[in-house]
Amino acid sequence: LAAPEPSNLVARRVIDDLVDFNGETDVPKNLIAQLNEMIAEIEAMEDQKEVYDSLICLKEDKRGENNKLMALNDLIA
Repeated sequence: LAAPEPSNLVARRVIDDLVDFNGETDVPKNLIAQLNEMIAEIEAMEDQKEVYDSLICLKEDKRGENNKLMALNDLIA
C-alpha cells in the first residue's frame, strides 16, 4: 500500500473521484462534510487492509448509487 498521505491530499483525491463519478464539478456541501467525517474515521484506523477495504466499499457504493440513478433516468426518458 502507498505511504500515508496528509488528509488534505486524501480529501482532494476523494473529491476528484466524486466529481468523476458524479459528472458534475460542484460537490454538494453536505457531501464534503460526510467526506471529511469519513476521512477522520479512516485516519483513525490502524489496519491498512481495513482502510483499503473501506475505500473499495465506498467506491462500489457510489458506483451502485449512480447505476440506480441512471436506470431511473432511463425509465423517465
